[in-house]
Amino acid sequence: MKYPNLYGNMKDKNILIIGAGFAGLAAAIELIQNNISFTIIEKSPAVGGLSQTIEIDGVRFELGPHIYFDKDIDVLQFWQKLAGVQMESYTRNNAIFYKGKYIKSPLDPWNAFINLGPFKIAYLLTGFLFAKLKPRQIVSAEDWVKANFGTPLYENFFKVYNEKIWGLSCADISPNWAGQRIKSSLLTMIYKSLKRDKDFIIKTFLFPKGGSQSVYNSQLNKIKAFEKADLFLNQSISQITETSSGFIVNFSGNNCKEFTDIISTIHLEDLYNVLKSEKINYDVLRSSIEQLVYRNLLLVNLVFLKNDIQNFKYHWIDIHDPNVRALRVTNFGNYDFGLSLESKVGIGVEYNCFKEDNIWNMNDSEIIEIALSDLAYMNLTKKTPIKASVLRLSKAYPVYFKNYEAHVATIMNEFSKVKGLYLIGRNGMYKWNNMHHSVKTGILAVRNILGEQNDLFAVKGMVAIGKESD
Repeated sequence: MKYPNLYGNMKDKNILIIGAGFAGLAAAIELIQNNISFTIIEKSPAVGGLSQTIEIDGVRFELGPHIYFDKDIDVLQFWQKLAGVQMESYTRNNAIFYKGKYIKSPLDPWNAFINLGPFKIAYLLTGFLFAKLKPRQIVSAEDWVKANFGTPLYENFFKVYNEKIWGLSCADISPNWAGQRIKSSLLTMIYKSLKRDKDFIIKTFLFPKGGSQSVYNSQLNKIKAFEKADLFLNQSISQITETSSGFIVNFSGNNCKEFTDIISTIHLEDLYNVLKSEKINYDVLRSSIEQLVYRNLLLVNLVFLKNDIQNFKYHWIDIHDPNVRALRVTNFGNYDFGLSLESKVGIGVEYNCFKEDNIWNMNDSEIIEIALSDLAYMNLTKKTPIKASVLRLSKAYPVYFKNYEAHVATIMNEFSKVKGLYLIGRNGMYKWNNMHHSVKTGILAVRNILGEQNDLFAVKGMVAIGKESD
């Protein structure tokens, strides 16, 4: 969207974007739309961040099962206007793996009844009724789920999966996490599932033909074609100094440049380490930043012969079974990457962990053996892959530990003292931002530079115009 002459002359603006993931790229495209000069810097050799497409033995994988959907007009138009990007619609087909069975996700009451049986269903519903008869104080994610779903459902489904995600007891996880991600009580979930409520159940999603690389390559081409843009890959920042008119930024290699504004997507600790401002109380800032916790992500990407994979019709499977160490398994053969693969298929297996955990410190062959053991337990395959690869992504997910909000509020209050500094994306905000949330924060940050007053922290859930919905 363009704002011609709406907020005054922008010709003297020169913006630095730190990080070329989807949040930073979205900010860059919005700046191009408004003819504003900018530089984008990325420490890795490629753009795309955690939304990259990789190729192994002629088979393409994503860094997780990315899907493109939203009810926000800005995000929808953002995807639709990218040159050369062909979005294809998919009927969503997901499952939960629980005690050797595959249960449809989102909830399908009849499918759940068949897989769990009448006695199990009665037990779960009785637990829900007891929870409603005896309200509890909500101070953790465990409390939130038990209050809205009952103890049996919590113990059987929510506990295992969420503790795999965060590596913490649900009693130590913020209730905001559960409230933001689950949002509804059991009765509401059943009612809307039976109604097939289109605003509750995401029945279709978009995915770009060729994978996410077609999206970020389109943005990259647009950035390269814009005369007022500079792009630096494989570069880092050694210091940012606030001045009376903006910032002086020192890059690796002792180069420096002046900017009027900065849009940052990097981890808050990394920004703290390079930003110099007389307005910030660094003792206060450091004490809160030191409390932040991150989960690492291990991705095991396996290439199999198609005939060696059994009954894997789902896009991805969330694993609620404690006998499987993996968090999620994705069949990338169920996405169209624009390749003619008649004999091979890519299977991705995900593990969340801390840097101290044994699995993070294992060698690749040991991790691959765990992944193959998990796939065999799930009756997906007992065959040997043609190729196997392990990707290690450190500090991939902020951990939403109990009372983390107070530390984030303190950090944001200190950084807000620096005029012209905008924090966006999952890492830049220490906030659960999916891909479409990150795009939205990038767009809104630029509009704030142009003179709007958008609250970036209000971007949550599947944001619709004027409201929040599932």
